[in-house]
Amino acid sequence: MAYDFEAVCNLVVCPGCRTSLQPCETGLLCLNEDCRRLYEIRDGIPVLLTDSATQLSEEEWAIKAGSRNGSSPAGNKPVDAPSPETDDPG
Repeated sequence: MAYDFEAVCNLVVCPGCRTSLQPCETGLLCLNEDCRRLYEIRDGIPVLLTDSATQLSEEEWAIKAGSRNGSSPAGNKPVDAPSPETDDPG
């Protein structure tokens, strides 16, 4: 069975920085410009291990991340980043 990223896209994040991942031609790309990890999909299974991921250069990452629907990758934040509304406990 082929890996269906769309079925789990809201559940899967980069294990290194907890930012959303995007499928690309060579695997799953972390959308955090500071992290820039590319996770391989091997035999239809994503290998989400930071030690096995490829660290892309800023230029490589910008090309891959910027190619997604012509949108800019800037502004991607970790999934569990607190919002201003949740910072105030009272």
